[in-house]
Amino acid sequence: MKLVTFVPKGGKGSQPMVGALLNDDSVLSLQAAAAFYLKEAEKEKNPYPLASRLIPDDMGAFLGVGRAAFSLARRTVKSASQWVKEGEKTRRGLQREPLVFPLKKTILKAPVPRPGKIIAMGLNFRDHAEENKVPIPEIPVGFLKASSCVVGPYDPVPYPRDSTKQLDYEIEMAIVIGRKAKNVPQEKAYEYVAGYTIINDLSARDTRPARSEDGTPGESGTGAEAEILHQPVDL
Repeated sequence: MKLVTFVPKGGKGSQPMVGALLNDDSVLSLQAAAAFYLKEAEKEKNPYPLASRLIPDDMGAFLGVGRAAFSLARRTVKSASQWVKEGEKTRRGLQREPLVFPLKKTILKAPVPRPGKIIAMGLNFRDHAEENKVPIPEIPVGFLKASSCVVGPYDPVPYPRDSTKQLDYEIEMAIVIGRKAKNVPQEKAYEYVAGYTIINDLSARDTRPARSEDGTPGESGTGAEAEILHQPVDL
């Protein structure tokens, strides 16, 4: 299941919605589709309040609901995939709202527009350490990024020409944590992972502090401008 945050093209004042990618060419409006599914498949008498509570139109809030949200989303996507496969892409919701949008008629935003925090890891794979001719750290080198630097895959990124001449980018894999976690044992780590996405990590290389004597990189310039989240969150 691939989740996105999107707005329909041409919809003035449209608020971002949580959606699911179908067949890589369509986006399912997840909350409206969940209400439709609850009414039609599970005979729920009040589908909209339940759908809006379990699948809010904000990815951060959706992740915060937890397993009940994921369960309903998966059931909804499975049902919708079937009727889309049968050619019913124009099916309407209980209030006659569209349920499926062609991907080309949507604007994908960052899948998690405002994460609670972004924890980045420096020298997080062996080749990178060897490339920089520094020892592999015994303890992971972590640093924080501002969540306000997150933008979507098609959003403009301002070039801060007065503060850097070396704006660099790196493709990275992001792990989306879906539950509050602290002191989690290694064998239970995946219980806290909601999904994965891909980011383009922008760095102002010439504003980073120098490396320390043990080779630990200074990372304060990383993510100074933007984290571009490219892909849907894959759960």
